[in-house]
Amino acid sequence: MHELLVLGSLLSRDMSGYKLCQVLGNALVPRRKISNGFMYPLLNKLAAAGDITFVTDTSDARGKKVAHLTATGRAHLHDMLVTPVATDAKRESLYRFKFKGMATEPVAVQSQILNEWQIARNNLNEFNDVN
Repeated sequence: MHELLVLGSLLSRDMSGYKLCQVLGNALVPRRKISNGFMYPLLNKLAAAGDITFVTDTSDARGKKVAHLTATGRAHLHDMLVTPVATDAKRESLYRFKFKGMATEPVAVQSQILNEWQIARNNLNEFNDVN
């Protein structure tokens, strides 16, 4: 789940681990503080899989390293976007993360994600109406 948001966030620009902690923490409901002890192992896992690389931020005088999305990472993100979401407690967060990452996808994929979300919302509303 967290990989989806991290890769989706890197579509728009390269980011430091600190910035990705803030993005992830703000995206979760309820908001949470994401620790370096959680984020950096996740980033290392994505780097080991070839989904991201670490590059030097040329605009930073300290030579800070930022995560950069690779072609492999884009393909992995696409796979996660088209994978159906399980009916569980994390469903709403997963759809929110998918919405963030779907901007560069073809219209057909965007429509698929939105249609699945609408069906899931309707099913939830019907369940709530019965109970």
